[in-house]
Amino acid sequence: MGSSASIDSVVLYDGDCPLCSRFVKFLLSVDKQKVLKFSPLSSTTSHSIIDRFPEVKELDSVVFYEPEESIKFKSEAVVAILMQIKGWRWLAMIIGIFPRAMSDFFYDIIARNRKRIGGPNVCERLNEDQQERFIMD
Repeated sequence: MGSSASIDSVVLYDGDCPLCSRFVKFLLSVDKQKVLKFSPLSSTTSHSIIDRFPEVKELDSVVFYEPEESIKFKSEAVVAILMQIKGWRWLAMIIGIFPRAMSDFFYDIIARNRKRIGGPNVCERLNEDQQERFIMD
């Protein structure tokens, strides 16, 4: 799974952010079909994906990469991620109703405070099944 060419849908996240880690843990618990993979923004895989998109200047959000070479940020990424998970598409559709500028505005407020509102960054052990869904190179 080290080659980004063979990667399906990947959630790129800030591995040092408690709120981001909780979001990933939530996704692991609800993604029963295991369609998502995860990679911290600091990984080589994340950098190789992001480098394909010259319009990306800096990252301060969750990023969602899909195999058809699309990359999404902020609220658009959250909507795309939730659309992948059976049983959670309803929430994606609700968020998607709002203009992107509005949903990104609220996303930015949360992102600016993510380390404070996420609580302490507690490292939890992943089971073997969960570990296989992470791309850490």
